[in-house]
Amino acid sequence: MVVALLRAIGVQATAAGSQLVVLGPGGPTSLFSSWNCIGWQSLVLLGLSMYVGLRSQSLREAQAQVVLVGILGTVLVNLLRVTIVCLLAATAGRWPAVIFHDYGGTLMTITWLFAYWTGAQRWLL
Repeated sequence: MVVALLRAIGVQATAAGSQLVVLGPGGPTSLFSSWNCIGWQSLVLLGLSMYVGLRSQSLREAQAQVVLVGILGTVLVNLLRVTIVCLLAATAGRWPAVIFHDYGGTLMTITWLFAYWTGAQRWLL
């Protein structure tokens, strides 16, 4: 899915298993994506926040919508995060990609969860 997003914005990329190769101005950049990079931590945080946020006596239909939007949104945020890491690695180099991976990705997840719960409380619950 990351390769499809990269190709959609005009970046040449390919994948083979857990290897991603992105063609940037400096030539091809090979990236390895392990199980720890795909965003399982954000799904754990989402689950914990849902445990607390859905304890009210809301309608089951509204709760199901909140769960669905939360899971889909978290998956999309993780796809965007990995795509940005690949773009940075191809264009700016290894260290900007590592810094974004380690810190920017965490900020993206936290920002997503705050926005998600604000919207869920306002429009769904």
